[in-house]
Amino acid sequence: VTVIEGTGEAWVEGQVGVTPTHPGVTLILPPNVKHGFRVTGTAQLKTYGIHASPDRVVDRFPEDDK
Repeated sequence: VTVIEGTGEAWVEGQVGVTPTHPGVTLILPPNVKHGFRVTGTAQLKTYGIHASPDRVVDRFPEDDK
């Protein structure tokens, strides 16, 4: 996932803390691991993602929202 616009934070299950994100930051996320993003600025956080699998799975876990 590459950040195109905006600022935010990303979290990945099993990792301590969050990773600050801004345009130009690219994150490589392991498969089948919960992760999420949060906007920290005033602009929308726009990202571009490439998936290795042709099947994209999106599950929502609102209890994990921070």
